[in-house]
This record gives sequence, C-alpha cells and structure tokens, in this order.
Amino acid sequence: MRRRHIRNLDTWQKTTRCLLGSPQQHSPENQRYQKIRTAPLQNGFSERNINKAFEPPKPKTEEEKEKPIAKAYLPYVKETTDKISRILSKHKIETTFNTDRKISTILPNSKTKINLENQGLYKIPYRNCNRSYVGQTNTRMNVRKEEHQNAVQKNKKPSSLAQHVKATSHTINFENTRSITNIEHKTKRRKKCKDPTTRKCDKTQPGATKSESNGVYKPPAVAEKINSTRLTRARSRQQKT
Repeated sequence: MRRRHIRNLDTWQKTTRCLLGSPQQHSPENQRYQKIRTAPLQNGFSERNINKAFEPPKPKTEEEKEKPIAKAYLPYVKETTDKISRILSKHKIETTFNTDRKISTILPNSKTKINLENQGLYKIPYRNCNRSYVGQTNTRMNVRKEEHQNAVQKNKKPSSLAQHVKATSHTINFENTRSITNIEHKTKRRKKCKDPTTRKCDKTQPGATKSESNGVYKPPAVAEKINSTRLTRARSRQQKT
C-alpha cells in the first residue's frame, strides 16, 4: 500500500468515517479497516489517537450545547458574509442574515397619514415673518386650526392670531400647520406646562422677551411679573438665613 501523508488527524477521521460508513465495520477482520489504519501509523500517529479517532461521536445534550454570547445581524453578501459568520461562530457569536432591499421599502405605503388628529401642542407659521404661533389645545388640532381661521376672518379679540394680524397686517400660513407633540391626558398636559402664563408658548407681540430658563417667548408684562416674583422670593430667603 502506498504511504499517505497525513497532517491532521481530524481531517483523516472525517474521511475514514465517510469511507467505512457505520461503526459496525470498524472491526479487525475488515480488510478495508486495516488498510485505512495503516496510513496514520506510517505518519507517526499513536495507537491511542487512532483508536480514539475511530470511536463514534457522542451526541451533545442540551446542557452541553454552548449558548451564543451575542447575536449579530449582517447584510447578506455572497462569498463574504459566510466567511464572517464562520469567524464569529468560533467566538460564540450567532449570526443572522438580512437584506436592506425589502418589499416594504420598494412598495409605497397605502395608508394615508392623518395629521392633526390628536390633542397637544401645535405650531402655525406666518408668511411675512420667520416667527410662528405655538399653542396648546384639549381638542383635536385640526378643529383648533379651523377655529383660528374663523377668528382671523371675523377678527375676534380672544384669538391671539387675530390680534397679531390686526396689529401687523401679516398673513397666516394655515396650510403648514404641524403637530409638535401629542398629549393624550390632562395630567400629562399639566406636567408639560405647569406655568399657566406659558400656555401659548410663542407669543408674537412686539417686544416679547425670551425666558432664560426654558427658552419660551413671553410678553413683557408677564416677564416683569415673573422677575418680580423671583426677586421677592430671593429676598425672603436671604432674610431667613
């Protein structure tokens, strides 16, 4: 028999199992079995290693199976992702292949988005200046927008938008009204704006000042009242100390 050069016993073990088939054929009377055993003997492997190589593999139990320490999501690239997966599996990292091109990204969304259907804060920009009106409503925002439109057309005094249009002759861009945040419950709304003076968070009256604490525009009268209240509180604290 021609001498074969064997470098790795594990590779030779897999080859012999494929050639012999079932473990019942691993008997000394089998001539094919004897011929296969001579190859590792000629390459310097010991009898112990050869006998161990011929032993059937023991199935691993669920406890012995090693659980992955992490999971990696990789975009599938032919002949590249497979190599990365094999390297990661050696470090006990499970890989899952995905793709960026999905049906959901190709097909358009059939559902039309309904804007201004919730309660909360909304923003209405002006056409003639860069500033905008920010308000808060307990009803739906689109209903509140219609109320502002009617107030501007009929020039009602309670509406801040109507007062601004009358004072500056500006026009309101109602088409670009957008929602800032949705607030479903009144308790959350009170936490959002604890100060009743900041309910309309962006006043457009000329000479409005900007609060340094929260970045909210307030009328001068409201700002003076807040500053005077802070000063009186600070003085009372100093007197107590």
